[in-house]
Amino acid sequence: MDTIKFLPTHCPLCSAQEDYTVLYKRNFEESDLNTEAYSARRVPDRIHYQIVRCNQDGMVRSNPVPEESFVYDLYKKSKFIYANETENLAVTYLAALDTALQQLSKDAKILEIGCGNGFLLKGLHAKGYGNVFGVEPSTEAVEKSDPLIRKQIIADVLQPTTFKPETFDLICFFQVLEHMPDPDQFLKLCYSLLSPGGFIVAFNHDAESLQAKILRERSPIIDVGHYCLFSKRTMEKIFRKNQLLPIKVFSPKNVVSLKHILLLVPFSKKLKMKLLGTKEGFWGWLLKRNICIKLGNLCLTAVKEKK
Repeated sequence: MDTIKFLPTHCPLCSAQEDYTVLYKRNFEESDLNTEAYSARRVPDRIHYQIVRCNQDGMVRSNPVPEESFVYDLYKKSKFIYANETENLAVTYLAALDTALQQLSKDAKILEIGCGNGFLLKGLHAKGYGNVFGVEPSTEAVEKSDPLIRKQIIADVLQPTTFKPETFDLICFFQVLEHMPDPDQFLKLCYSLLSPGGFIVAFNHDAESLQAKILRERSPIIDVGHYCLFSKRTMEKIFRKNQLLPIKVFSPKNVVSLKHILLLVPFSKKLKMKLLGTKEGFWGWLLKRNICIKLGNLCLTAVKEKK
């Protein structure tokens, strides 16, 4: 394997590069950076870059990180391994979109960035929203999308030239913002694609949630795929910085199977895999049960003010 080039990062809020405190040191070998490590919702392996906190505004980020081209290549080759959770995820994410959807007509143009196999787009389509579009870097995820909406998904990372400016009435992304090498530039691009009066909904991990504070480095959000970790305060700040006015910020509930909860709990991977493989009897039945619980996420709805 060729040597990976690592580059220093800057704080997306204040642009400071050097003024930080190290929270956790890097804990992996370069050979650990592969398509499995960048496949969404894998069994947590607890590997991460050096994690730092900006001394000026408290923003948490990875530093240094590999070149973007290296990471994007891994995302394109990543595996779609969470098909069994998409029904629950659709319920959770549709609820998160409710504030924005109440203000939009059925012919609104909606874009989901990082849409996986399009399960949310399919859910929106079933509710009567016909103009739904997606962008997803994982080739395998797009190939596994429903034919009904596959033609509406672009298999790539979002680029400034992917869509025309001011095309969409709603842009949403779920567990995506923390994966952006430069979330500030990403939000600038989203702003340009959003029509005046349009909405943007972001759903991601909360760096100041109770589970994050308790588990610290053992939390599943301390992960090699995450460039930045936001709190409600830093989320609001970076959205306002990019002329997107937050109108609602809250801690959402997730509809999730007990099997997925077990996947996230930090204990012996060997024992965890044995339990996760149980399909029969009481334990197999129990793992399939769903609960509604706050998992340490945050959700922000913002609007692009009309000129």
